[in-house]
Amino acid sequence: MRIKLIRRSLALFLFVAMVSITGIMTADADATLNRTAIWNASTGNYWVHYDLYVTDGYINVTAWGPVYVWGFTDVDPESLNNTPTMPTIPTGALVPAGGPVGNAKFPAPVIEVNVTDDVWITVHNRGFYQANQSVQDDHTLHLHGIHAQTQYDGFPESVGGYTENLTTWWNATNPTGVITNALNSRGGICSRLNNDPTDTPCLGVYGTDTNFTYYFKAQHAGTYMYHCHVIASEHVQMGMYGGLIIRPKGFNPSDPSNRTIYGRVGMRQPDGMVPKTSTMFDKEYIYLLSEFDTNWHAIIETGIGAFYPPDFKPQLWFLNGKTFPDTLAPFRYQTPDNIREPLYDTYINVTFGQTYATRVINMGYQSQPLHQHGWHMNVMGTDAMQLMMPYMKYTVNVASGETYDTLTKAVPLYGATGSIQQGSPASSLPPSPGHNWRQIFPIHVHDDYKVTTNGTYPGGALGMIEGTGIPDVNYSLPTFENPYDNNNITVFPTPAN
Repeated sequence: MRIKLIRRSLALFLFVAMVSITGIMTADADATLNRTAIWNASTGNYWVHYDLYVTDGYINVTAWGPVYVWGFTDVDPESLNNTPTMPTIPTGALVPAGGPVGNAKFPAPVIEVNVTDDVWITVHNRGFYQANQSVQDDHTLHLHGIHAQTQYDGFPESVGGYTENLTTWWNATNPTGVITNALNSRGGICSRLNNDPTDTPCLGVYGTDTNFTYYFKAQHAGTYMYHCHVIASEHVQMGMYGGLIIRPKGFNPSDPSNRTIYGRVGMRQPDGMVPKTSTMFDKEYIYLLSEFDTNWHAIIETGIGAFYPPDFKPQLWFLNGKTFPDTLAPFRYQTPDNIREPLYDTYINVTFGQTYATRVINMGYQSQPLHQHGWHMNVMGTDAMQLMMPYMKYTVNVASGETYDTLTKAVPLYGATGSIQQGSPASSLPPSPGHNWRQIFPIHVHDDYKVTTNGTYPGGALGMIEGTGIPDVNYSLPTFENPYDNNNITVFPTPAN
């Protein structure tokens, strides 16, 4: 059994230190994907292409150590071969350190497209580099919740042997080239590292049938996910998943009135939906929930033994592939590029008056009750469908495979006296200078044993929300009967004129 490396006092010290740092951090460069987009004048929409590569890798979990994973990445691991940036097995792994391993990203890169886009995603199965991976698995891409044809659904058992001719319009050097887009007889994509002479579907595949291009039409705005569907009980557990966002018609991140989850109120979307309730936001965050049974990962890492999936018993619970206190830091991938992905940040940082969107995804096997302190969440939609009647919750129970789109307005929280300058009516001393309106609340899975790492609390699936800024003195004060504002509770509080 792994030694408990972090005690409660150290965890709390790290929390205080990282919260202090977070308040002064500046924005980093955004993540960039291997993406091509062109405007097609004949169809009047964008054609978008992504490249994703399948490989393996390691993540380091604070208070636990290295964990072997499989995953997707937007950086071709073959481009790192024999270079100083090629990842190696870290010290502390269950196999000898220093050997080669892939550059899988956990969770996988966020895919973002707009309603009406035609989208192609080419998945390249580069294989597992870690020496103990004698079996080089097939892989697929399942776009969870997307309305796609059978051949692009990624469920291998229903589409074995599918073949088509495909124009590689995204190939800048040969945009009219035609390739054979084919799945093997098992419905999967062979590994380039496959060396099994008895594996007939993969014979002679070096450089040919080790990729497949999936297609879908972006129809409904909202939050989705994607994952591998080959032996899904194992491949999903190993980390092969990521977030997918479809933006609404007219989405414009620089225009607040068009920065929405589902589209502007009254603006008919191409799918026929006409949003009735505003889903405008100032900031947005993905909260992707999942968990690992490290015994299963260890068996695959070492190649010793076998795992019986119904024995699944996780020890690690994640928000966007991180555990507390790492959830307080700006999200960076644990890969050679060390690149930022702001959509995966789990430290929600807003000023009073701002509205933030939380896109909740559960890619784990357990249901997760996500609880937010400070303010209720307004549930605006689920499974990429806007609700006609949004509702308020402080805990949203997210089943495996579900998504929720929520909005929260960071309103000032007043003391019992109604004063904006002090807390309890029994207070005799003023609040500490500079801390009157820096209010920090947790957001966490409320099965509280999941807020541990290696048995130590706090850890696991725990993030934070920070609200800052002294509110306008004319802000609508709350009342005992209505703690949100003096207006209709079904709308967000707004400053008084």
